[in-house]
Amino acid sequence: IGLNVFDQPRHFLKKIAARLPVGPGNASTHISIVQFSNASFESIETPRLTDDTLLEGVSLKEIEHAVDNMKWHENKHEHQAYTHTGEAIEFILDNVFPVSRGGTAQTLVLITDGQANGNLSPGEAAKEAFAKGINIIAVGVANYNYAELLEIAGGDESRVITVADYSNMLSMLNKTVEAVCDTNTHESPEPTPAPTLPPPDPNVVPTPEPEATEMPIPSPTPAPTS
Repeated sequence: IGLNVFDQPRHFLKKIAARLPVGPGNASTHISIVQFSNASFESIETPRLTDDTLLEGVSLKEIEHAVDNMKWHENKHEHQAYTHTGEAIEFILDNVFPVSRGGTAQTLVLITDGQANGNLSPGEAAKEAFAKGINIIAVGVANYNYAELLEIAGGDESRVITVADYSNMLSMLNKTVEAVCDTNTHESPEPTPAPTLPPPDPNVVPTPEPEATEMPIPSPTPAPTS
């Protein structure tokens, strides 16, 4: 994301946060924002208590303050376009989700305006996220690669959201919020159980037909002698 359009995604992030039930409650949404460019230069923008603990119950005001103070990675680009998407996903899996609130649905919303050009395949990094029960929603702006976004989203087209340019980012606000609120995860489907076969018929030994018995023919009674 270039410096000339850096404000549009920041505005989009604040709008997303405003539509979610952000707060300290157990039923609330907790948000962490990570900015990435090339490997080793990822930055967690939202507040942290310590290096190993995210601030629980971050308020909307705190999120908006963090987004307003985000600095473009000017000194990290070195005048080259870095989009190390795979490395960014790996960074989040290692540094954000392990220290976030447990026992809740976990979703990663990835926003990118280009094709990944790092050393780690974003599709392979996404598979690791799915294995941990983490959803991924892939958001592409302007010069995105749809096939790559689809792979990041695990092949689920309903979790790929795109827009032609930065000026229209707010047009996908509703769809993005709906996708975030969908807590279904990319778990492996349960195997289809084998059909239950009826129990085999017991072996019935046929009762033999009774043999025909010949009836004795009675001898005639002799006539009495006179």
